[in-house]
Amino acid sequence: MGVTLRWGYRQGIPEQAEAAWGCRAIIDPDGKVDVVYDRQDAAGDDGPRRELLDHLTTVVGRRWIERAAELLRSGAMNTRVAGEHELFCDGTVRVLGNTQASAGYLYVCAYLQRGVSREQAEQVLAAVKAQFGWYVDQGAAWPHLRDHRHESLTPGSWPIDWEEGPHEWAILVSDTHVDQHRRTEQVTADAGYMARGEGTPTGPVRNPFAGVFLKPINSFTLGLYPTD
Repeated sequence: MGVTLRWGYRQGIPEQAEAAWGCRAIIDPDGKVDVVYDRQDAAGDDGPRRELLDHLTTVVGRRWIERAAELLRSGAMNTRVAGEHELFCDGTVRVLGNTQASAGYLYVCAYLQRGVSREQAEQVLAAVKAQFGWYVDQGAAWPHLRDHRHESLTPGSWPIDWEEGPHEWAILVSDTHVDQHRRTEQVTADAGYMARGEGTPTGPVRNPFAGVFLKPINSFTLGLYPTD
């Protein structure tokens, strides 16, 4: 059972969140965002809750408010149309907001977001290598695990890039690859490789890694992100 809040955007809190903070702010289309002191709440075990509140105070500050105001002024956030908006994320804390078509309120939640560890990232890299070992046997270079700054990702995320890899490999192994037609095409291509004795099928890498979401950044770069 996840943490629950009396105030705020309860639906935005992931099940595995250790702590959460929320509020119901007063807003208008001109960018007004007023956080009322008695329409806030925090929940979770003492340690994670304190960590979250400290990060909100010392790091996040008014940045999520400024982002919400910007979205309101631009019309991207509509007080009469429900829709989730990311207001802040730095790999440690994520802040989400939704007007829920209330015509005057912004329901907000913030929660601790644990990043993907290097050990987890290296396990995924090993799985990719195991999946495509046949390709490397033909003379291709191995894929590379990069720091989050290599692709301008948030801390706690990792890219694996492999420009020399099989065609669209990052799409094929991602958790977001659900296009059956393209999957069938790849299986057909794999059958050709096997018939010629050139390798084994290149179906999706099985992702047994709890807390890691695999999403392609482009056709040859795979992003490793913490699950929400």
